[in-house]
Amino acid sequence: MTEDSKEDQVRRILEEQLGWQPKRAWPGDKPHFFSLDKANIHDNKSEFIAERDTVKLVSDSLHTLLTRLVSNKPGQPPEQAEMFERLSQVINITAASRIQSEPPYTAIDLALRNVMQTDFFNSTIYVAFEMYQAYSKRYIELMEQETQFWKVSNRPPNYYARTIALRFARFYARTQRRLPTYGTSSDGPYPSTEYGRILEQIYEVLGIDANIRHAAKWAISQLTDEDVNPPPNALEQYIWAENRVEPPSPGILSQIAMQLAVGGKKGSEN
Repeated sequence: MTEDSKEDQVRRILEEQLGWQPKRAWPGDKPHFFSLDKANIHDNKSEFIAERDTVKLVSDSLHTLLTRLVSNKPGQPPEQAEMFERLSQVINITAASRIQSEPPYTAIDLALRNVMQTDFFNSTIYVAFEMYQAYSKRYIELMEQETQFWKVSNRPPNYYARTIALRFARFYARTQRRLPTYGTSSDGPYPSTEYGRILEQIYEVLGIDANIRHAAKWAISQLTDEDVNPPPNALEQYIWAENRVEPPSPGILSQIAMQLAVGGKKGSEN
């Protein structure tokens, strides 16, 4: 029997110990929970800055693109909506005409063909929105790394332990709709709360040898009420507003939106 990966083991812990029951897109689907990767993968500060600046540029550019292309923004004059109606028709016809004589050779070719044949104008807006969410989330992660790694004289001990504790704390707050807590048993220095006990199991799977209490208390101190009740994403609201094509996957979209909203305020201030 093939040994389960670390990701599979952690997923099983979350399902069995926390009662996490994510919606699966298909039988055998393995929904994502939070990253188990080490946060800092850069060898030097110049590498870090190059990625940070690139991600910020892409995120800002996508936001500008979406703001420009979404046609049902509040207060938009009627002639603007009419212009987008004309433009979408022309773009859809142009996209469809490009694929008439070229058969698909790969799965990517087939996926692209489907997009170009199915309301290309709005479909690409949906894709751009998902890209914006992903790049914005990555930018927030990089800003956290900058604070922890590149703006201090000495790196904190076992930062990986802190990273996992914080990611799990945010996941816990988002899925359980309450802030996690940490305490120890009267029988010894063992975690006595649900968050602490599960974090201990996750550390064991990942081979993290660290003081759980210190990492857990630090992670919990980073959370706010917005981690439990993320603020609405204004850009998402008018993309999925009435009279537009239905969103491709509300479940996946809401997960990404909530993950982004967890650090959205911090990201916008940097």
